[in-house]
Amino acid sequence: PLPKPKPKISALDELSGTSASTTALGAESAEAVTRLRAANLEAERLDDERFALSDKVSERVARWRNGKEGNLRALLATLDTVLWEGSGWKKVGMGELILANKVKVVYMKGIGKVHPDKLPTTATTEQRMVSAAVFATLNEAWDGFKRENGL
Repeated sequence: PLPKPKPKISALDELSGTSASTTALGAESAEAVTRLRAANLEAERLDDERFALSDKVSERVARWRNGKEGNLRALLATLDTVLWEGSGWKKVGMGELILANKVKVVYMKGIGKVHPDKLPTTATTEQRMVSAAVFATLNEAWDGFKRENGL
């Protein structure tokens, strides 16, 4: 048997989008536009949330950091004051941070708790903002600590 000939599409059908092929494409395009709009709304909502939290998070991190800039031992010993409850961080005493190698171990654990890629998917926007600021502060202090201690 011979294959059925495809129905001819008139120029008017193509322009008005009433043919079967253009209707399917139109549905896909509409769905893609809907997904894009939803993604844009979510991004906008996150930006608004970050903006609303920025002062609170900056103040919280500043209270933890002030007077200890560059002092990795002091930052690590007080890390529990800036992290949220349920972060899994166990308070470390200054006595445990005397040896440089022990400081390195505690630093690695701390970085593991606040690294952006290691945060749980359930982390709130505020927790993500705090962890990013703590991560940057600890890394700066670590660079100085390595220079001072020849690590």
